[in-house]
Amino acid sequence: DLSAAALRAYNNLMVALESQDDFREIHEIASRACDLARRVGDRAWELQFVGSTAGALFETGEWDEAVACIRELEAVAGESPEGVSTDLTPLFLRQGNLEEAERWLGLQDWRARAESLEVRIGGAITRVEYLRASGQPAEALALAEEAVAARAELDLTNVSVKRGLVHGVEAALDLGDLDRADELLRIVSSARPGEVSPWLRAEAARLSSKVAAVRDDEEAVEPGFAAAEAGLRSLALPFDLAVALLEHGEWLSRHGRADDAEPLLTEARAIFARLKAMPWLARADALSSERAPL
Repeated sequence: DLSAAALRAYNNLMVALESQDDFREIHEIASRACDLARRVGDRAWELQFVGSTAGALFETGEWDEAVACIRELEAVAGESPEGVSTDLTPLFLRQGNLEEAERWLGLQDWRARAESLEVRIGGAITRVEYLRASGQPAEALALAEEAVAARAELDLTNVSVKRGLVHGVEAALDLGDLDRADELLRIVSSARPGEVSPWLRAEAARLSSKVAAVRDDEEAVEPGFAAAEAGLRSLALPFDLAVALLEHGEWLSRHGRADDAEPLLTEARAIFARLKAMPWLARADALSSERAPL
């Protein structure tokens, strides 16, 4: 019956699970923790755990449920943006709802003023994705590198550091800066095995394939995509998996292997449609349209 200690332990367990990208387990733990917080009337922890539930639902592709969770949290938190611990800006960006994404971005401005480095970097990562989506890769790269530099204090397994590294490589590729993309990827390849989480390993494989594709190193492309797809599938992260499938299918199509690409693109389209990720679905559909006979 030591509820305060139990609630802290639940939170610490979820942080440990997050470092290893186990969002399915986080969802289960957050639900139990939220029940306890409500039972003992601890509103602060309740808000924290509802936010954790929403975050886990987002990562595992239950986007409608994640939004419903956050609407509940907003209703309880009222006018206090600090009470909304999970930021769904990326969800709305991926669905192409820029108005709602920008509203959320404004709600999260408080993170930039937070004393905690971890909170500040978390807010920066959301802005990185927004900058990339709005066609500002140079600004996105600079901000992503700030998150990557924070690994000295937060470690490479920190969720914001990991995302910063991945977004940084993507922004470098957007800019055509292969040298910078290589430098960022070497952070992963030179890290000790325990410092590289399953998601980061899979994403590094995907990004290495994209770099190899730009360099026309065809033999290095497919193994990386295959490793990324297997890793992301095992983690049950559907959006990230769909992106890898789409990029793999695009590469195959460009190299005259449309028949090999089609199963990958079909699966990617189904995931994007379920998630209502309309910009991504349009990208996948455009590739199919290019192949359609006149």
